[in-house]
Amino acid sequence: MLYADDTTIYLSDSNTLSLKERLSQDLVALSTWIADNGLTMNTQKTQFMVLSKNGRDKEVEKLQIKVNGEVLRKCDKVKFQGVIVDRQLSWKDHVEAVRRKCLGGLAQLHKVKDALPTRLRKLSCL
Repeated sequence: MLYADDTTIYLSDSNTLSLKERLSQDLVALSTWIADNGLTMNTQKTQFMVLSKNGRDKEVEKLQIKVNGEVLRKCDKVKFQGVIVDRQLSWKDHVEAVRRKCLGGLAQLHKVKDALPTRLRKLSCL
């Protein structure tokens, strides 16, 4: 999936070794395409995440993915299109981020409540 300057590869496989092989093949193809088009892949920003039912599979924990000889960083959560996804799909981090953002907005409204017309204050329950 391509979005602006971000590229995401999705793969599904019940076998960790097969998943690694398929991902490695896709990364080689992507790296080749990037180089052929005069672009560069920033491997320092490139990361991967494995979603698994039990989340602590030993093969997944040991999994290493390399691009152009560099080991990619494995992450436990990633922000994708504004949504924070973790490897257990718990949504805890995303819900907490939304909560903090809402609290920040409410704090700003509270600071300016006296400058708002009475009609708006009644609507917002300030």
